[in-house]
Amino acid sequence: MPIVLAGAARKRFRDAIRAHRNRSTENDASYAKDILKVSLNTFKKCVSPDDRLSLKRHSLINILKATGLDPASFGLEISLPAQGTPYGGYSRAEYSFIAGRYLLFRRSFLTGLNITRAVLDIACTRIAFS
Repeated sequence: MPIVLAGAARKRFRDAIRAHRNRSTENDASYAKDILKVSLNTFKKCVSPDDRLSLKRHSLINILKATGLDPASFGLEISLPAQGTPYGGYSRAEYSFIAGRYLLFRRSFLTGLNITRAVLDIACTRIAFS
């Protein structure tokens, strides 16, 4: 189901996309594919001077999320997915309870008589967590 932007909301959206595009040094194809996560044709539709814009929900959400624009400023009643940590990492608050030293004991698979010992250290890195 497409989402339609028209009138003043369409003009604000076009101006916001153009302003965001002007801050990037990439060419249009790379900007659309790598930053906005949409096709070049979809990007061209967004910046075209047409008075009406119709986009799929998925494409519009990708654009809004990549540019940091608020859907409410365009009269849209949609919510964006929560921003996760960069590069797919995990936040420290979610998994810090796991950090520590663990002693592991298990029997060998072949005979069952030997017991194998191991030490497992889990720590949070400063680079991946904010």
